[in-house]
Amino acid sequence: MPPRAITPILGGILATEPGWKPPFGEPFCACLASAAPEERLDLGCVAATGAFEAIFDDKGPRISTSDTDFALASFFMRLLHRLQRIGTVPAIEYADYLKAFESPR
Repeated sequence: MPPRAITPILGGILATEPGWKPPFGEPFCACLASAAPEERLDLGCVAATGAFEAIFDDKGPRISTSDTDFALASFFMRLLHRLQRIGTVPAIEYADYLKAFESPR
């Protein structure tokens, strides 16, 4: 079999406090949208605020967030889900578990 194609490196951040006001508002989204592919943040956890995941496509980033109470658990599950999609984690339906952590917008 031919070698597998190289997958993009996931970018992530862990922090205790947010640097944006509002934490996952328009300035944050604009910053993610303007980043070059090698500068992107795909996942993040801000303990005092929540967690986020950015999915990038032709229309810009689609951002999902979770509440403070589930920040670390949500970040961890999102990370495992993303790693699973690039083939480095065994199959579990992480997307189904993530629904419990999402906050309404």
